[in-house]
Amino acid sequence: MKLDKLCKKIDLPSIPDSLLTSFDEVVSNYIETTKGWTLENGTFASYYMDTKNSSRSKLRNWLKTTFDKHDIKCESPNGFTYQALIDGVKIHTDKHREYVYNYIIDPGGSDVYTVFYNENKEEIYRVKIEPKSWYRLHTKTLHTVLGITGTRFAVSVCNLQEEE
Repeated sequence: MKLDKLCKKIDLPSIPDSLLTSFDEVVSNYIETTKGWTLENGTFASYYMDTKNSSRSKLRNWLKTTFDKHDIKCESPNGFTYQALIDGVKIHTDKHREYVYNYIIDPGGSDVYTVFYNENKEEIYRVKIEPKSWYRLHTKTLHTVLGITGTRFAVSVCNLQEEE
């Protein structure tokens, strides 16, 4: 597989800061989608951007409009989430999606890398994802995030369709 199929920086506009919510507010007020697997007892948590709250729906609407304008088809309505990771994410593939578009708000440290592996769990590609930029990741390839020292916090947009 070509490296730009694994992880590619995408030319999409930055999310306006006025639409983003702090990590603490997300944890306190959003609906967690990982069914009990939270940052307290695991390494990953995902939070829905529902449409019942005006600030959440503003970001969700901005994302939907932006992705539609760039002809990127996204799962809707639950394809727009906040994502939080801490150190210890195991090498894995995502079962429910082929690609994801991530916008890193806080990388969770100064030396954090997204790492991809072949089926023998040998490293094949490593990338340091820049904050406040969009990246498309192939989530059916084994991957993890290494070097997290705090909490990695992102907006994640699920894309179920295979890209050309």
